[in-house]
This record gives sequence, structure tokens and C-alpha cells, in this order.
Amino acid sequence: MGGAGQIAVFTAIIRSTAAVPWTLGGTVTFTIDGTTQAPSGVLGGIAILVTSGLSVGPHTVGAVYGGDGHFFTSAASPLRTLARPAAILGVQVNDSAPQRSTVTSLVVRVGTGTVGAFTLTDGLGRARTGDLGIAVSAATVVGANRTVQLTFTGAATSFGSLPDGYYQLHYNGAVTPIAMFFRLFGDSNGDSAVTGADQTAFQAAYRSRTGMRAYRAYFDYNDDALIDSVDNLAFLQRYKTRLNRDGTITRLP
Repeated sequence: MGGAGQIAVFTAIIRSTAAVPWTLGGTVTFTIDGTTQAPSGVLGGIAILVTSGLSVGPHTVGAVYGGDGHFFTSAASPLRTLARPAAILGVQVNDSAPQRSTVTSLVVRVGTGTVGAFTLTDGLGRARTGDLGIAVSAATVVGANRTVQLTFTGAATSFGSLPDGYYQLHYNGAVTPIAMFFRLFGDSNGDSAVTGADQTAFQAAYRSRTGMRAYRAYFDYNDDALIDSVDNLAFLQRYKTRLNRDGTITRLP
């Protein structure tokens, strides 16, 4: 399965050398190894750049303040920095709800440092190449809290979700996974089986559409904003089954 690559965060702090009544505005333009990045806005004297594709190792970073109506431009001396891999602090599946009927994203909490590469394997750690990949779709920095959202790509995805199966999430090529999870359409309570409790939940959402109180997006198999006979057929195909870690299915009595 494909991988998702590195993310790094750089911060520039801009200060006035004189006491003035104006607030610093404008933008800061960062350079990384001589490559100019998109300008970052200055807020409260701070500009932040979140960038992906940065390899672990040494890099040269520069920053130029563009000035505004009250302040002149200013350039910082280039900084030689070493991008170290960030520690993984936690992994959340979807929005942290227990359902595993669809799995469309992972949210990874990371520590300081460069966010390394993520890869997926099946429940037994076996690689799957070509038809299923993982991509960094968003990176958020709020104070000391840093999160990375991962989404899934490739022909094997099912309407934006992983296909049914067990998965392991690996970081920076390590054999030991940082998370193990699964997808089984129809499983509304995360017990890796589709049973009577899930049938009750599905029937409550059946024939509902987006905007209705009963609608549950995780039961909308083909993501057409309507839970109808197509979704019901997909549910019945999995009813009274349990998903095993090796990806096989066990029929329940």
C-alpha cells in the first residue's frame, strides 16, 4: 500500500525595534533549500509555514518579512536545521465514533519535529501495492496541538472509504504498527461483526436522506446521500458475519 510523506512546521517571529502604536501586518516568505514557499500571513507578530514533502535530515531555511504600510522589509539569516521525525501521540479513526461501517480518514496527533511517512498494510502486516494508498489531506497546528489527517486513495477504495478488512498503520517504515483498525460495512458499534444490534440501527436509518434526523452517513454504502435498496443489499450481504484479523469472514449462526 502507498505511503504519505513528511510534514514540517516553521515559525517566524517579527518584532519592531522601536515602540510604535501600529500592529505588525503583511507576510513572511520562507525559503527551504533555496526554494521559495507561498507567503504566510503575519498574525500577532508570528508567521507559520506548514509544508509537506520535507525529508528527514538537514535543511537550510530562510525567512523574509515583506513589510507593510508602517514597517520596512527585513530578512533573517538562513538557518541550518535538522528535521527529526515527530513522535506519534495518538491515532483516531474517523471522528472517534465507534462505528466501522465506513472508514474514510485517520487523524494522527504528532509531537514536535518533522512528520514522517505513513504506510498501510493488512491485518497481518502484508503489503498491498498499487490499488490502495494513503495521503496527507490536511495538517493543523493550533498552539502545541498538531494533527495530520490521512485519507485513502486508489482503485480499491469504496466511495472514499477503505474496503472491508483489517489494517495496520505504520510510521517511517517501522515493522511495529502505530495503530490497528478495520472496516466492515454495517458494523455500527465497532465490534467487528454485523449482528442484530446493527440491523436495528440500519432499519432506523433506512429510507432516509441527507438532512433528515434518521440519516446516518456510515450506512450510505454508495455515498449518494440516500439510504435505499442498494445500501440494504450491501448490509444483508454482511449480516450475521464477523471479520477476522487475517481478512477472512466467519458466518455467525
